[in-house]
Amino acid sequence: VVVFTTVEWSLQMKSYIKQKTYCQRINGSVPVIVDVHPQSIGFALGAEHRKFMGHEMNNHDVFIYHEDDIIFKHSHLVAYLAESKMLRLSLKDNSWSNYCIGFQRYRRLPRGAPHHANNYGEQDIYEQDLMEETPNFRPMCIENSPYLAVEGNIHQGMWVLTKEHVDILQEKCGFLNQSSPSREYMSSFSLFYTKKYHCSLM
Repeated sequence: VVVFTTVEWSLQMKSYIKQKTYCQRINGSVPVIVDVHPQSIGFALGAEHRKFMGHEMNNHDVFIYHEDDIIFKHSHLVAYLAESKMLRLSLKDNSWSNYCIGFQRYRRLPRGAPHHANNYGEQDIYEQDLMEETPNFRPMCIENSPYLAVEGNIHQGMWVLTKEHVDILQEKCGFLNQSSPSREYMSSFSLFYTKKYHCSLM
């Protein structure tokens, strides 16, 4: 685990994270690297993970990147691997690498949240499960299996890729060399938009 940040962690925070990352299989905490950068780096911090990945490609089978407000659990990883396997088995050629299993980012807003605290109404009912970036979902089938293609604003604030997929994207669109001061580009747009300097995944 690598945390890219501009804030030095206190001893209390390090101790807290150490407790939270205890793994029974290894009988210890998962190693956590805190990579601290000057605050002047701004949103360009979001590009640092690609540089780090370049040195770690042969050490891991799966790579996960997400912004600090995204919750990603073991169950998400299991779901990603299972769905990716099903997608790949359903395709008879290498076209599987043109797709990527993703997750819809949303925010649950309880009644009385500050945004409409004084006037709770119909809009608040819709926004209790708020789709963060209001994307467009288009039903589609791949080899008779149903999927939702996400279009419009596809910023999900994260991505998950196997090593094999990263290798293919590096050859296709220079994935590990992509760099931008836009956190949205680094966490989503560089993968999913069909433009120059993007990887055009669906």
